[in-house]
Amino acid sequence: MRVLLLRPNSSVSNAPPPLGLGYVAQALRQARNDAIQILDARLLRLSGENLAQRIREFAPHVLGISVSDFDRDNALEAARAARREVPGLRVVLGGPYVSANREKVLEDPEVDVGVVGEGEVTAVELFDALDGGGDLSRIPGIVFRDQGVPRFTGHREFLTDLDRIRPAWDLLDPFAYFRPLSSSTIIRVRQHYRALPVVTSRGCPYGCIYCHKVFGKTFRAMSPGAVVEELAYLQERFGMRQVDLVEDTFNADPARARTILETIRDRDMGLVLSFFNGMRSDLLDEPMLDLVRDAGGYNLAFAVESGSPRVQKIIKKGLDLERVRDMISAAVSKGLFANGLFILGFPTETAEEMEQTIEFACKSKLHGAMFFYLNPFPGTEVGEMAEKMGRQVDSYNFFSMHANLSAVPDEVLYRMSRRAYRRFYLNPGRMARVFARMPKNPSSLMPLGIMANLLVRDGYR
Repeated sequence: MRVLLLRPNSSVSNAPPPLGLGYVAQALRQARNDAIQILDARLLRLSGENLAQRIREFAPHVLGISVSDFDRDNALEAARAARREVPGLRVVLGGPYVSANREKVLEDPEVDVGVVGEGEVTAVELFDALDGGGDLSRIPGIVFRDQGVPRFTGHREFLTDLDRIRPAWDLLDPFAYFRPLSSSTIIRVRQHYRALPVVTSRGCPYGCIYCHKVFGKTFRAMSPGAVVEELAYLQERFGMRQVDLVEDTFNADPARARTILETIRDRDMGLVLSFFNGMRSDLLDEPMLDLVRDAGGYNLAFAVESGSPRVQKIIKKGLDLERVRDMISAAVSKGLFANGLFILGFPTETAEEMEQTIEFACKSKLHGAMFFYLNPFPGTEVGEMAEKMGRQVDSYNFFSMHANLSAVPDEVLYRMSRRAYRRFYLNPGRMARVFARMPKNPSSLMPLGIMANLLVRDGYR
C-alpha cells in the first residue's frame, strides 16, 4: 500500500520533526512492504490547494494523521480534502487528541479508525487488517465503527523494550529542519540550528492532575548505551549539533541519567544538550548538575508549576519548593541557562496563591519564565474535574484560557498573568544576566517579540 503520514498545518509556530510519525513509519517499514511518505504540512505551511496537490500526487491508499488538541480542526480539514482527492482513501488518526477522546473522534465521518496510545505495534496490525480485510475488533488500541457504532477495542499494553524502536529519520529528513532563522526546533533560543529532538524514555511515574497519560504512568527507558548510540548516529549521519531532550522526566531514573551524561562527557561528543521539559527538580543534586554542564548542557527547564505549598498538594506535584529554589541557584552558578515553567489558575487557587507563584519566580535566579494558564485538556484528571463542573475542556494552546477553575474571576486571572510577566522580566539585573548568557545568534531574537507581546497584554484571550 501507499501510506501517507501527515502532520497537519496549524497556528502552532514551532515545527520540530514529528517524531511520532517517524516511529510509526519505521515500524511499518520493518514489518511490511509499504511505500511510505511523511509530509510535515506544518513545517512547509501547506494547506488548501497546496496540500491537496501533494496528496493527489502521492495518491495514498491510507492517510495517517497525527493529531493534538491544538491542530484538531486542521487535521479534520486535511482528511476531508484528502477524501475529495483520492476516492476510497482510508483515514486513520493517532496522537494525543485521539488517545484522550477515543470514540469522540469518530463523530467526524471522514475518520475511519483512531489509534489510541502508542502506535508502533497497533499500526502494523491495523494496516495488515486494512490490507487483507481482517477483523478490526481483534486489534487492541483502536476505535472504529462496528456496524456504524463507535467501538473501542481496549488498551494495548505499552512497549517495554524501547531499545528496539527508532524513528525513520531518513523519512523525517532532518536537513529540512536545519534552518537558522526558522522555528523548526522545540527550543526557540538555541545554541545551534542543527538541532533535533530525541526521546529516550516514555511514561512518567508521577500523578500531576494536569498532565497527559498517553504513555502511561510507568517509566520505561532506553538503555544508556542505546541512547548514546542514537545520538552518535544523528551526529554522524545528519550533522546534528544540538539535541533537545523532550521526554517527560529524563532523570526519573537518576542512575541511568548519570550514566548517559557521563558517557557523553567521556566520549567528548561535542554536542549541545537542552532539557526542554526539564528534569524532576527534587531528584537533582549538584553532582548531577555538574554532569549536565560537563556533557554539554546549556538549557535546563524547571517545571515548578506553583509557588504555593497548598496548590502543590492539590495538583499532586508535591515539590519541595526550597529544594527547587536551591537547585535553580546551583544550576545558574554552574553556567546553565535556567528556565521556569509555571501555571496560573489551578482549581480553587486564590489570588494570594498566584502571587506566591509570581514571588517564587521573581526571587529565584531563573533567567526565563513562562506563566501558562491552566487548561483542562481532555484525558487529564483536571479535565475530568472541569467536565463535572460543566466547564469546557477544549484547548487550543497553553496561552489561552478556556475554563477558569480558580477562585478568582477571569479578569483577575488575566491581570495576574500580565503582572507575572512584567514583574519577572522588567528587572534590569535579570535582563543583564539573560543577555550575557543567551546564545548570540538570530534565533535568540524570536522569543523577544513574544515576551514583548506578553508584557503589554492582559494575557492571551
